Amino acid sequence: MKEKYILIGLMMCTIAISFGMNFMSCNKFSIGIIDLNVILQDTSLGKTELEKIQTMVQEKRVLLTQKENQLKAEQESLQKQAAFMSEKIRQTKMEEFQKKVVEFQEEVRMSEFSLKQEEDTLKKKMIDNLKDPIKKIQKSKNIQIVYEKSNIPLYGNFIDITSDLINVLK
Repeated sequence: MKEKYILIGLMMCTIAISFGMNFMSCNKFSIGIIDLNVILQDTSLGKTELEKIQTMVQEKRVLLTQKENQLKAEQESLQKQAAFMSEKIRQTKMEEFQKKVVEFQEEVRMSEFSLKQEEDTLKKKMIDNLKDPIKKIQKSKNIQIVYEKSNIPLYGNFIDITSDLINVLK
């Protein structure tokens, strides 16, 4: 009796799998991808926004380099003066210096975080500008869903519509 139920279950599974394969082959499900980094580099809007970010990066880099150089000079000065200081004063000065180093490291982290936020804002702005062109390309190529290239696995059959978008934006 048990064998009969197992056999019926296997037959139902076979029918379900066969139906699913037929359904998938009749209704091809296409996934499109775009490479936002390429679009940013190859379109006028993207280039303008990237230049703004690069300018910000350069400005922050100059400021951080100046502060880093000041800290190095202060460290060298402390090392030279250390022999002439009492243990207590040397310890106090070293603690103050270490505090400045930690503050500098935090400033570097905050700058990196700020730049990452700017980049994310830029990408969001670009995606908002691309919605209508993406919809048009989706319809023309019968694509059901579009992902940004960095958000998908490295394997699979995807339709890259990056160049189509760049052509629409030019």
